Amino acid sequence: DKVFVHLVDTYYITGQTTWITADVNEKIIRKANKIRPLLLGQKAPNMIMQDTSLQLVSMHNIKAEFLILLFWDPTCGHCEKEIPVIKEFYDAKKVQLGLEVFAVCSDTSLVKWKAAIIKKAMNWINVNGPRTLTGDYHEQYDIISTPVIYILNNRKEIIAKRLPAEKVGTFIENYIKVGKKQDGLKNSQ
Repeated sequence: DKVFVHLVDTYYITGQTTWITADVNEKIIRKANKIRPLLLGQKAPNMIMQDTSLQLVSMHNIKAEFLILLFWDPTCGHCEKEIPVIKEFYDAKKVQLGLEVFAVCSDTSLVKWKAAIIKKAMNWINVNGPRTLTGDYHEQYDIISTPVIYILNNRKEIIAKRLPAEKVGTFIENYIKVGKKQDGLKNSQ
């Protein structure tokens, strides 16, 4: 994404792409502008949504070393496979790694949403995407299909995105190892 945004900034916005139509150029620029706030290292846009008790939950107020954003739908076939993988990792490592999940459901039916949460035993923070104070999460997070997984650090910076569920644990463990190595290098200098 960072390379794409750089290319757009360098060539498309400056008018150096004479081989494409103005309409195509504009679409490419819009796409770059849409993903620009979602580049790795950026602070994730806040989402304030209703939970299953219809209480507002602000994503930025969640205290966690790692916050997994899970965009899902109760009728999504891929979600059926991915959510149990996330759940197994979450249940096993929640305390040890300081994990939390902010699961954003795309379905407008509260009945289907709550039934799916119970069926899948989703024992984390569950919010309903259409019931929001912060705008359309599809636009904010470039969500076109489900499931989509983002990982945020404790400063709510995006450290990974669009990972398959089976890679989440490995990514977080490697992220911690690299952080420890960098801390060791800083302390030895």
